[in-house]
Amino acid sequence: LLALMVYSLLLLAFIYTFSTLLLSGILRLDADSLQVLLSVLPVLLLYALLVAFFFGSITTALSVLTASRVKIMVVCMVLVILAFLVGRVVRDQDSSVGSKLGPYSELKLYTVDIGYHMGNTYDLVTGAVSFWDMSPQQLRQLGLWTGTYTHHIQMSTNGVVMYPGVLSLPNRNSHMQPELSLMILLLVSGGASGLAVWRFNRKQL
Repeated sequence: LLALMVYSLLLLAFIYTFSTLLLSGILRLDADSLQVLLSVLPVLLLYALLVAFFFGSITTALSVLTASRVKIMVVCMVLVILAFLVGRVVRDQDSSVGSKLGPYSELKLYTVDIGYHMGNTYDLVTGAVSFWDMSPQQLRQLGLWTGTYTHHIQMSTNGVVMYPGVLSLPNRNSHMQPELSLMILLLVSGGASGLAVWRFNRKQL
């Protein structure tokens, strides 16, 4: 697990630094702009550490519980699909019922929505950077895949489709506080790691 986290951080640091320097050379950015882009790296590494810890702890727990690599890969793929594909479809059902609560909100499915907690945590981490303000398009994409922000189109009273303005900020979905989402991810990660250690010690006995 530790090796996976270190490898993920090193890989992200290399890719981001290389792409930033390459972009700087192509666009001929000044030193101040380059410094701003590179100063975002610690925040990205922190978020990558959280994501690697979450999926790495679950993978480690599965590897201790079962020796089948196929089962481990299937479970991990299912988690990703549930988080970012199925979750998106379920969240969009709230948009189709107008002002009423949809099944996602009514059943409080956001409490078990991994994608939503990931997006909420990303918003929390990036929000700590004073000079980093995501554009409306970026916020809308974040909402599209994680449900953190409203991204859907609206219908007027006469049934005409009203697309949100390009420069208008999407509304934040305040199902849960970002700090609570972060706590849930850490609890799940810590629980999976604890289970892996306990099961490994039992096997040794």
